[in-house]
Amino acid sequence: HPDFEYLLVEQDGERYILAKALQMALDGDYRILKTFKGRELEGVEYEPLYRFVKPERKAWYVVLGDFVTETEGTGVVHMAPAFGAEDFEVAKKYGLPIIQLVDEAGRIKDEAEPFKGLYVKEADEKIIEDLRRRGLLYKAGTLVHSYPYCWRCDTPLLYYAIETWYIKMSALREKLLENNEKINWYPSYLKRGRFGKFLEEAKDWALSRNRFWGTPLPIWTCPNGHHVCVGSYRELEEYAGKLPEDFDPHKPWVDRVTFPCPKCGETMRREPHVIDCWYDSGAAPFAQYHYPFENVERFKETFPVTFITEAVDQCRGWFYTLHAVATAVFGSHAYENVVSLGHILDEKGRKMSKSRGNVVDPNVIFEHVGADAMRWYFFTSSPPWIPKRFSERMVVETRNHFLNTLWNVYFFYVTNANIDEFNPHRDERPKVTSELDRWLLSRLSTLTKTVRREMEGYMVHKAARALDEFVVEELSNWYLRRSRRRFWRSEMDEDKRSAYHTLYRTLEVLTRLLAPFIPFTTEAMYQNLSRGDEKAAESVHLTDFPEPVEEEIDPDLERRMELVMKLAASGRAARASKGIKLRHPLREAVVVADEEVLEDVSPLEEYLRDEINVKEVNYSADVKRYITHVVKPNYKVLGPRFKGEARKVVDQLSKVNPDEVAASLEEKGEYFVRVGGRTFTLTREDLKVEVEAREGYAVGEPVAYTKNGRKFTVYLLVNTEVTEELRREALAREVVRRIQAMRKEMNLDFMQRIDVAVECDPEVFRKIEGYLDYIKGETLAEKLTHGEGEGYSREWVIDGVKITITVKAK
Repeated sequence: HPDFEYLLVEQDGERYILAKALQMALDGDYRILKTFKGRELEGVEYEPLYRFVKPERKAWYVVLGDFVTETEGTGVVHMAPAFGAEDFEVAKKYGLPIIQLVDEAGRIKDEAEPFKGLYVKEADEKIIEDLRRRGLLYKAGTLVHSYPYCWRCDTPLLYYAIETWYIKMSALREKLLENNEKINWYPSYLKRGRFGKFLEEAKDWALSRNRFWGTPLPIWTCPNGHHVCVGSYRELEEYAGKLPEDFDPHKPWVDRVTFPCPKCGETMRREPHVIDCWYDSGAAPFAQYHYPFENVERFKETFPVTFITEAVDQCRGWFYTLHAVATAVFGSHAYENVVSLGHILDEKGRKMSKSRGNVVDPNVIFEHVGADAMRWYFFTSSPPWIPKRFSERMVVETRNHFLNTLWNVYFFYVTNANIDEFNPHRDERPKVTSELDRWLLSRLSTLTKTVRREMEGYMVHKAARALDEFVVEELSNWYLRRSRRRFWRSEMDEDKRSAYHTLYRTLEVLTRLLAPFIPFTTEAMYQNLSRGDEKAAESVHLTDFPEPVEEEIDPDLERRMELVMKLAASGRAARASKGIKLRHPLREAVVVADEEVLEDVSPLEEYLRDEINVKEVNYSADVKRYITHVVKPNYKVLGPRFKGEARKVVDQLSKVNPDEVAASLEEKGEYFVRVGGRTFTLTREDLKVEVEAREGYAVGEPVAYTKNGRKFTVYLLVNTEVTEELRREALAREVVRRIQAMRKEMNLDFMQRIDVAVECDPEVFRKIEGYLDYIKGETLAEKLTHGEGEGYSREWVIDGVKITITVKAK
């Protein structure tokens, strides 16, 4: 190494040179004669250990290399240009000869007489013994270091310098970088990161391979070193004459083609190599069309290609070969957009490998869970370029969350439509008057716009997540829950027909939106949904991708319904905070906000009232009547900010009205405290504001709402007083829940009618007598009697009371 310090030492009459930092390699006492920099040795000749061949030029002298280290050895390394990339580069720099004493089988050549025929690893011990015998060995030992092994047979590899043909990519570095700027990378940091850095250091491409199968290198050479590169059959015939009708351009047949050298007349024969198969991958954009011999216009129309995708390791593979070949041949980039995929890891985030035993067989997932479930997991779990943890359990969770929900909505529609003999292709679509239907159709078109935008921007994970949220939260958990009774009415009125048409249209559009993601599930749904439609395509995958219906989009309605949905979630949380089950009705909910906000909630009150199970919803703009605030300092933030003044700031804060602090933080995002003549600014990060409800109420998390550019905070409280009448209704609802569970255990059809008998204390039965019609309507019971019954019986304990319920199918 040119910059390391070296020593000349004397020991037992012998002199040695080694790096100063590695002098511990010497055994025993020694005397330092001189210290100097490594560059002072450059060009110094030395006596080689062996002279098996006579090089054609000067070979045995000291050269410099910055890859020499001070971590092991002596700091002086032996150069073997025929067996190492770094050695080879230094040899080119200094003009050293390439001495090759090992054949392609890894055995010592005959020129090295004492070791000829030995495999290189077998020769190690014999060479060491020979040096020891000749007095040339100071000491021998073992160093542990990384070494390449064959991935197929797990045996040591031997780097081996051979003559090969190159594409001089180093001359195209600037053009490679220029063309890279025209490509959209996902993720964007790869453009100038991993891929861009690789282009900056682009090496010449070793094109030829010493193999039998592959694209033959189309270069013919004569004994005098003249070359001809042949570019087509026609050009080959110009040199060699008419080719056979059944001519095969692969080895060995192409090697039979010879012709006179155009320059000297000697016989030209094809170079025995084939082309690196990665070149074939890079040539795909034009090779697939047999360009330039055919399909010229078709190629021009499709080049550069719009989109490619592969794993991130292809930055040095296919991504590069496409880019390199296109730049070299056309001076152009090969693709407009590229999505780089992260690798698949096991459930604990480790690389999968057979040796670890953590490889997940996708065929097992297909068999046990389903291909669509696995696809949906990959689409939604993270952006495509992020490495993904993967296991069967994770795919099952995805299936249960999304696919089962989607199928349940579809099954609900099909079951009820069959019962009511509803045919969307025959029945005329009614005018949509229900706010819930208008909202769902608006959300459907907004969703369509979102999915198209994200797909066109290659943000496939964002498109999938938007679909996931729509199906689970909006379609299933909100629309269907709020619409069930509309489908269960006995008469087919306009509202019921509107609900059917709205749900059908939503499912039909969803099958097309979801088709690229979950092709098998959507095809099954589409085949059934399109039955009876003479204009329907043969497959969902032959339909047009959905377009939004702009005139149905109502942003104001979407915004207001979203507020109601958030208030419902807040109401459920308020009930849970007091341990009140959602099935148990409460007397009242109160929405507290500015009048401007309350007028957005009241038209949708019925959905909020049903969702949080209250008898009525009231409204108030008087926050102080229902809400008090508790302000708590965040010491982790305040301490470092105000240091010694923090305690004084907290003391002063405790003296002010917390409602005043909360109002200032909400309106301005800050609150000012004066301490000792100084003003301290407190932000939302410095303080934690909690809300407390007035006595007899529970409050959920405040809901943020924006209208006309203004930000509001909306509170929802529930009255926690439970009257005797509410207890009676709650008991009736608990009975309904148990009967529904028994219907499921009996595997009864969705619309199967039943008889029910309830055996319990007469006083308990009197509590539910006022709700018998409700119980029968919810459970499809034709009769509900008190006492023993015939059929399937179960004993239940409801709020500490034993009740035996018997269900008999009609």
